[in-house]
Amino acid sequence: MADANEPRPLAMFSLNGVLKGRELADGAWMCLGDGGAPGRPGCAFEARTFHELLAHGQASHGWPKPSECEHPQFSAVVNVARVLDVGKFVAEVEVNCQVCGVPMRFVGVPAGFDYARPMVSITGELLHAPIEPAIETELHARASFTMPKIPARH
Repeated sequence: MADANEPRPLAMFSLNGVLKGRELADGAWMCLGDGGAPGRPGCAFEARTFHELLAHGQASHGWPKPSECEHPQFSAVVNVARVLDVGKFVAEVEVNCQVCGVPMRFVGVPAGFDYARPMVSITGELLHAPIEPAIETELHARASFTMPKIPARH
């Protein structure tokens, strides 16, 4: 049973299926080292940001470096907010590489927040996408579909 005085984790971070860190209520990240496995003590390093947690894990625990990773597997976290005062819904999407942990950036989406179109956080790592129940027809009238040109590989 969890300690009642311990902050509730907001998000968990895993590499290759092994729990490595968790986000705390104040936005800090607690490194668990190899503590995600039963019987293994955690590291207990507290990072101010997710990027700081990754740097610590790469230096102290041998986690793979994003520059050396081909990013073969991904995990996504989707949260849905119901904004009561305006009667709207927004899906917030984050995608990370499961192997090295690096956040993926949404490309070609403007930064900001809007209830009428998808936008991203200033870093581009969090997509804010307005959604609505499928029974609504408001977006159908202005919906369109285009095929993009195939871009050069990054």
